[in-house]
Amino acid sequence: MLSVRTGLVAILSGLALFSLCACDLGTAAPGSFEVTFEWADAAPTDGTALYVYSKIEKRDQGATTGKQIAESSVAKFSPGVKLDFAEVPYGDGYVVVVEMKEQESKTARAKYYGESEPFTFEAGKHTVVTVKL
Repeated sequence: MLSVRTGLVAILSGLALFSLCACDLGTAAPGSFEVTFEWADAAPTDGTALYVYSKIEKRDQGATTGKQIAESSVAKFSPGVKLDFAEVPYGDGYVVVVEMKEQESKTARAKYYGESEPFTFEAGKHTVVTVKL
């Protein structure tokens, strides 16, 4: 789903992660989260191929890095791109880290980089997570 809002920054809804089941076998409905990209400038439209690498880290309060919880497979960027993470356990202090690269290589230099604010992933709750690029 693509939604663009105008204002001081352009917001591009980048991907949706729905019904990510954690290892909790309780009776609560599964949790889900959706990641949106917020561009400092307009989203790229020059036709350059971009490849999205993303991961979820668990960080202590105030930390700039943390333990990797999950990593998505590489995805070619397009409006509505979906990133597939492996199982993500419920927890808090999670940060989504995104790198967009012009080459489909994990070691290539990032053209765009962004992180979300810390968020909590919990059963029965849908959370929207914004990554500022």
